[in-house]
Amino acid sequence: MAKPQGAPPVDNTDPEPRAVDKSCGVLPVPADIRTLADTTRVMTKSTNRSPGHLESGEPGSDTKEHIMKTTPLFTGPLPRAVIATLAATGLFALSACASEEDTQNNGTTTDTTTETALETTTATTAGGDTGADTGADTGSEPDLTAAVTTAEGAEVGTAEFREQDGAVSITVGFNDMEPGFYGLHIHQIGVCETDSAAPDNPDNTGDFLSAGSHLGAGESDHPDHPGDLPQLLVKNDGTAVMTVETDRFTLADLEDDDGSALMIHSDADNFANIPERYSPDGADEDTLGTGDAGSRLACGVIG
Repeated sequence: MAKPQGAPPVDNTDPEPRAVDKSCGVLPVPADIRTLADTTRVMTKSTNRSPGHLESGEPGSDTKEHIMKTTPLFTGPLPRAVIATLAATGLFALSACASEEDTQNNGTTTDTTTETALETTTATTAGGDTGADTGADTGSEPDLTAAVTTAEGAEVGTAEFREQDGAVSITVGFNDMEPGFYGLHIHQIGVCETDSAAPDNPDNTGDFLSAGSHLGAGESDHPDHPGDLPQLLVKNDGTAVMTVETDRFTLADLEDDDGSALMIHSDADNFANIPERYSPDGADEDTLGTGDAGSRLACGVIG
């Protein structure tokens, strides 16, 4: 059959394959999306000829001739809807790649963080627990200790003393106490007796008066006694833990001939801080001696 006249040749070759992005398997968006204006479409047209034309070799009836006609899909600028769709497709492809990279990076970060946390936890566990029940720091062996008990004989905790770098470190841990503030001092004599007489005044008797006054009481007023310490704070659960360093005394001062004792008082220590509006003449003798910390609640011999 003769080929129809005027019909352009049909190119049946496959178009050049488009490169595929191997990193995330998404076809890239054309660099210039407006080149789609050159895209063509195929139009088919059927013609009917009389049977007499069959022998002459010309197209006859019931013969469909396919006329290939190329026309641009778009004769002007691309519609905004098409541009937006193609742009969104490009963004989606980029997002897919970014998401994959983020997932890999997040996995690395998580692994590193987990390992670090595990190492920290292991180190902390190996160091030991320093809860209030232990009563002391679990570091180096203490130079001196004190078991602190009430007048009723109940042990409320312990204290540990270490001398280092020209100062004495005191670590205390107490429990089963009422919440609040308590005066805490080092006393001159290492004797903790209930219903005992004060060494400087035998007529004055009471619990733990045998321990004498604050360490260094004859040298200065409260709160400048060498034995004056920050007051103790007991939490709502009845426990108290505190570590303090002082250079006001040495271990040798605590271990002199008559020893020394750690004392918990029944009230808070005001450190002789009496505002002038309350007392124009300043703190009285009792306040300058004890800080109005009240009676002696618990005592422990240091040794």
